[in-house]
Amino acid sequence: MQKTLIDAQTADKTSDGFNVENLTNLVAQLIRAVHTSGNTVFSFDGSNDGTNWVTGIAVLNVTQTTVGTYVASVTLSSATTAAVYIPSGWKMIRAVTDVTTDGTNTVILTGQKAT
Repeated sequence: MQKTLIDAQTADKTSDGFNVENLTNLVAQLIRAVHTSGNTVFSFDGSNDGTNWVTGIAVLNVTQTTVGTYVASVTLSSATTAAVYIPSGWKMIRAVTDVTTDGTNTVILTGQKAT
C-alpha cells in the first residue's frame, strides 16, 4: 500500500487522518524540494478514534547515523529526503509540516497489510 499524505505543499499543512489499523511496517518518506532558505519540520499525529489526536508521536528516524533514534519530528533544511518508521498500534495517523520561508513538501506513506 502507498498513500501520499501531503503532496507538494508550500505552506504549513496537516493531512487528513489515514486509517492504518490493518497495516504494519509503516515507513514515511519525507521530501523537501525547491529549497532556497528556511526549513520544514515534519511530524506525525496518532489517533485510536479519529477524533482525539496525540500530536508529535515518536517515530524512528531511519536516516540517522545512530540506529534506533526515536524522535518527535524531523527537520529538513535543504532540498533532500529522509524516512521514518512509524510504530504500529494506531488506528489512524496524519502527517504535519511546519514550513519556514520556502520549500515544496511531500509525505509518502507505505505499509504492508497485516495478516
